[in-house]
Amino acid sequence: MSSMSYLRTELSNSSGVERRRARVALVELGDEAVPTLIAALSDPHLLAKHEALKALEAIGNVAAAQGLVDALHDSDYCVRWMAAEALTHTGPTGLRILLAELAREDELGSEPAYVHEWTRYVLHFYQGDLPKPLEQLLSALDDNGAGDTLAWDASVALQSITITSTTPSSSTSTTSTTSTTSHNFSATASGACG
Repeated sequence: MSSMSYLRTELSNSSGVERRRARVALVELGDEAVPTLIAALSDPHLLAKHEALKALEAIGNVAAAQGLVDALHDSDYCVRWMAAEALTHTGPTGLRILLAELAREDELGSEPAYVHEWTRYVLHFYQGDLPKPLEQLLSALDDNGAGDTLAWDASVALQSITITSTTPSSSTSTTSTTSTTSHNFSATASGACG
């Protein structure tokens, strides 16, 4: 068994000390550990998912964004909450993937309650630092997705984000297509579930 596989297995250890050791070791591996941590999000043990999400949040690599958005559909509230927290560390790239999921689900007419809820959460995290189309989307989500324009609002908001830097673990900024204002999407988070 490789050391990465061993650490992945230890994320579901019944000992909190051993789970923490595995998580810390995976965080120290950084970007190399992201695929292993994303795979852990489908583990049947909630503790493994929680530890993986804590590690992904600490690493903050944009490569985790799609897996984090997928975790917003998990049946466990804490998994969804921790995934949203970790998404705040993926900067504008993570936000683009989240908005694309919101627009896609609304266009398909599927029940996107979780994606609505957590998109709203992530946008509130950045409130005051959002381009106008994102503020408008947040307002629509605050009104419980009122109206038939949520998919359109998400698509317009998605187009308003231009990635100017994709360096992992650095502060990433975006610019609105209608403004030259720079928007910093760096984040820190604390949690009730983890």
